[in-house]
Amino acid sequence: FDAMAKELQGENAEQYFGENFIYAEAMVNTLRKARKDYRGTGKPDMFITTDMLSTMILARDRNGRRIYATETELAAALGVGSIYEVTQMEDKVRTDSKGKQHKLHAICVNMADYGYGASKGGDITHFTDFDIKFNQLESLLETRKSGQLTRIKSAIVIEELVEA
Repeated sequence: FDAMAKELQGENAEQYFGENFIYAEAMVNTLRKARKDYRGTGKPDMFITTDMLSTMILARDRNGRRIYATETELAAALGVGSIYEVTQMEDKVRTDSKGKQHKLHAICVNMADYGYGASKGGDITHFTDFDIKFNQLESLLETRKSGQLTRIKSAIVIEELVEA
């Protein structure tokens, strides 16, 4: 994001462009440049944090107009099919082997390149118990699911290096 600020307007980017604009342009440039290594089928979909999507949608130019009026316009700029908000990705931070932290912003993948499975042929375990305290029968169904990419290099993960 710092590099995008310098690219837009040198050292004084904040005087000319808001933070949302810098983040939006950085995300568009990053994803577009990362597409050269993408080997998935078709156009990927973007799974993004609510915070980053809001930041990009709220971006304004120097005249105060929104850069992307709709999520469809933003998806076209990013080169993705659709954009999906994933609240479970909020505040997810990964620590790499060198001890540096990376904050997750988005994952781009075509779900046709993703396979689903289950252990032991998809066995479902059923537990039933009577709860005397509440005078009711409780039931629990449990199964284990798994998933994996079926094509190499078919996902793009966008993270931000977190400075300690």
